[in-house]
Amino acid sequence: MTRAATAALVCLVVAAPVSGQVPATISGSISALVDHLPNVPDPAGGRSRSAAELRVRGVLDLQIDPKPWLRVRLAGVADGLMADRGEGARAARAARIDALEAWVEAAGTRGDVRAGVGRLAWGRLDEVQPTDVINPIDVATFLLEGRSEARLAVPFVRARFLGGDALRVEGVLVPAFRAGTFDRLDEATSPFNLLLDLPGPACPPGVPCPDRWSFERASPDVGALQGGGRVSVTTGRVDWSVSAWNGFLPFALTGGLSAARPGTLTLVHPRYTMLGADIETVRGQWAIRAEGAYFPGRPLQVDGVPEIFEGDSIEAGAGVDRRAGDFTLSGTVLVRHEDVARRGADGMLTPGARTNVSAVAGFSRSYNRDRIETRVFSLVNPADRAAFIRGVVTWKPIDDVAIDATAGWFAGEGDDVITRFGDRDFAFVRMKYFFGR
Repeated sequence: MTRAATAALVCLVVAAPVSGQVPATISGSISALVDHLPNVPDPAGGRSRSAAELRVRGVLDLQIDPKPWLRVRLAGVADGLMADRGEGARAARAARIDALEAWVEAAGTRGDVRAGVGRLAWGRLDEVQPTDVINPIDVATFLLEGRSEARLAVPFVRARFLGGDALRVEGVLVPAFRAGTFDRLDEATSPFNLLLDLPGPACPPGVPCPDRWSFERASPDVGALQGGGRVSVTTGRVDWSVSAWNGFLPFALTGGLSAARPGTLTLVHPRYTMLGADIETVRGQWAIRAEGAYFPGRPLQVDGVPEIFEGDSIEAGAGVDRRAGDFTLSGTVLVRHEDVARRGADGMLTPGARTNVSAVAGFSRSYNRDRIETRVFSLVNPADRAAFIRGVVTWKPIDDVAIDATAGWFAGEGDDVITRFGDRDFAFVRMKYFFGR
């Protein structure tokens, strides 16, 4: 799928200037990012190590409107990596070409149909969105740059019915599974790979024992479908929606030990169901948003054991944001409640429950006629005494060039979606050139 989309992108880019009769736009960017992580956990359990990386990226985006009712979009990305990921990890070099968007859309007055490869966002909250389940994410990109950049494209067919400005009914079908990644570039050595944090296997005396686990992945069968729908309604000044999804967990659970390969854990992606709702309104200068998702019988990991059980979980949040002049302020409270299970010394599975509350705050301000912008994102998990803060300063010396300086700092380690990556503080500088805008 990725190779086909990339080949089509190249052909259309070459052909577009020749045609000249079809409205088309070409845009993109080229960037280079240098990062440093000073205290990455050591895979062998020793003292922390440092890592330094050079990440380069090129993005090309072609949009064509052959007919008033027909749209084509082809966007691809090429990534490269050179890295020294510290003592005990081999030097990393990797390159990858991937599709971001490669779809065709036919639209009418009462709806549209879009088919191909791409990214579809659900939900209304910032960064942590419980109902945003269609696209898996890349963790490294999520922590370094944010959720919108981290979504990975999947093949899909989407049909929408539009009942004027007040009603939209959407159905999405995903015919092929794509797993989430800790890092799209050399994941096996990535400092963001949580699988490297697992303690090594314990073996009986006299039995050769590897220092680290190996993994074998049991992906869903080819052709196994994922899909769902969303109904969005506008009532007065309130936008709200309800959604449902049935698919596979993007990040694997450890389902047991491999019978054929000692020292190997089996990674599985079980099926799950999500029922969600979200709402948004504006009151004066304030935008108010809320979002929640219920996962009935969701596959969950038994604490500390390569075993899976089914339990219910709820993820919800509510937030506000306000723009005042050059300032934008935002705040969100997130709640996650889920069943847990522990395997006792007697071999019995003991059920329980766990509730996690996190507070998220954001701030941005522009200066010097938008030539300079500062952004701050922070998350605090009081129960686990953990927090994360990411600060960004962007300078635009000319219209088509942006230079970012970013730092991310973890305090403690929690079990929420962000602070579980504790001890992975980072800083990076990136230069990005835009063209065709």
